[in-house]
Amino acid sequence: MPTDVQELIQNLILSEHRYDQRKPGQGPEKSVVTISRSYGAGGEQIAERLSAALGVEVWDRAILDAVAESAKSSPELMAKLDDRVETGKATWIYNFLTGQKAFLASYRYHLVKVVLALSQRGGIIVGRGSHLILANRRVFRLRVVGSPERSARRISVRQEMDFNASLAEVVRVNKEREQFLWKAFGHHVNEPERFDLIVNTDHFDDRWDEITELVLNAIHLVMDKRKYR
Repeated sequence: MPTDVQELIQNLILSEHRYDQRKPGQGPEKSVVTISRSYGAGGEQIAERLSAALGVEVWDRAILDAVAESAKSSPELMAKLDDRVETGKATWIYNFLTGQKAFLASYRYHLVKVVLALSQRGGIIVGRGSHLILANRRVFRLRVVGSPERSARRISVRQEMDFNASLAEVVRVNKEREQFLWKAFGHHVNEPERFDLIVNTDHFDDRWDEITELVLNAIHLVMDKRKYR
């Protein structure tokens, strides 16, 4: 279990003191929502709708591009990132990091740096432990979950895959995400106290607009309360 994660985050926050300090005339603070999601549960669909409703960008696989850019000063990490970022496949990162502590520490450093920077621009930050990196900031932390079976049905239809193959893919990806979060940050995926809202999409019949409206109401309630803390 990593022991230096909080120290790393705090050092980056201190070195970039502009975080949490807005100058007069900079305008209102932009919304930041982190989304942790189980594979196939609909996190991407919700992220797109939140983006439109809040007028901010979605940061998902583009985070890898930003990490690669940040890592140019780390030739070894950059060599590992370079070819793979362009493929558009995010799950390679979990396999690549497993058991390689030096690369994990370097990747984690640049990931934290990128997520902190993105939080200043506002946006929907998907995955990559962003709910932990931004744990002490005024952001809304959403977790989107679904049963493996319902998630696999969605993927089976969307990607025209056999159901059993889709189910195996759901299990594999969720396991990789769990392993990455533990190795990088020492936390499990399913820690309810780390989130402001957890939505089980199994019960909503893929009514993404209604789910998004529910999330937006929760965002306004939670963020309005935090303004006065």
